[in-house]
Amino acid sequence: MTKTYVHKMTGGGSAGGGAKIKSRIRNTKGGRRYSVETVEGIDKRRDSGGNVEIRRVIDRDSDRYREHIVDLQTGEVLRNVDERLSKHVGRGTQRQKKK
Repeated sequence: MTKTYVHKMTGGGSAGGGAKIKSRIRNTKGGRRYSVETVEGIDKRRDSGGNVEIRRVIDRDSDRYREHIVDLQTGEVLRNVDERLSKHVGRGTQRQKKK
């Protein structure tokens, strides 16, 4: 069994420019989605505009969602999540729209 790895770098590549590296392992069962997706990098906060370091792993094979976000200026951990992927609902595009 062979695994296919896909790596992609987005952003400007500078510390304030939102540089991120995405790594993906192709699903060996022939499905459309990737088995494992990893995002690591620096991004801007929407509320304050400060820089944050993001580490996110979505592992569909192990049913895990891990996300760790740290404010680079203060060192404060803004978000630290390690939960079952099947329980990770109501976020992102699945969030309820405000009326």
